[in-house]
Amino acid sequence: MSDSPYAPPRTSVADIEPAAPAPPRPAAIDLAVTLIWIDFGIGITASVLQLAKLQVGAGLALAAAIYIIVFGISAWVYVGVTNGRNWARNAYFILIALSFFGTAAVLLRHLRPGDQQSALDILLALAGLCLEIYAVVLLLGRPAREWFHEMKGRG
Repeated sequence: MSDSPYAPPRTSVADIEPAAPAPPRPAAIDLAVTLIWIDFGIGITASVLQLAKLQVGAGLALAAAIYIIVFGISAWVYVGVTNGRNWARNAYFILIALSFFGTAAVLLRHLRPGDQQSALDILLALAGLCLEIYAVVLLLGRPAREWFHEMKGRG
């Protein structure tokens, strides 16, 4: 080879070793992910029911926009949890902590005289709360911690 400044750069060419396969997802994670997506569906259903109670106008458009943003962020986080991203698991814990306030608001409104909450609103809120608590317990367990730790550094 020449030392000419116009010569093509020299490089070594080698085959890339294939990455080790991802560790299998524990059954507890599979169940937690299923619960998370069921809760997502319940949340969308409850939101549609809430939007149906609003009158057409700026309030409805604003509420719909907020729901779309919140559900978009939630779906992004849930996909991260499904794919074993630890940042998403931590973000899920934060989202659930925030959702407890929303659930508490729904339940406390029901206690007011002249309440307009339906039994379905309360049932959906309680069902979502139960699913969220169980999913959090599963995601905090040892199999989940070990799996998320093994998944660290993969994409």
